[in-house]
Amino acid sequence: LHLYVPLPSEQDRIDVIRTIIRKWPIDKSLTAEVLCSKFDLRNYSGADLNSFVENASKEAAWGE
Repeated sequence: LHLYVPLPSEQDRIDVIRTIIRKWPIDKSLTAEVLCSKFDLRNYSGADLNSFVENASKEAAWGE
């Protein structure tokens, strides 16, 4: 049995990122809309978006 889950639409990506960034101490000027407009996230799944936000937050905090 195979289950196909399509990639999120643009609005879905914004909603997913908005949900993810709630748990991270991110500057209020950095919104989900800003992230989606600055980076090409079209082929990202929900898990990919979560990793993207986690890695970006860690890099910003640790200066990597």
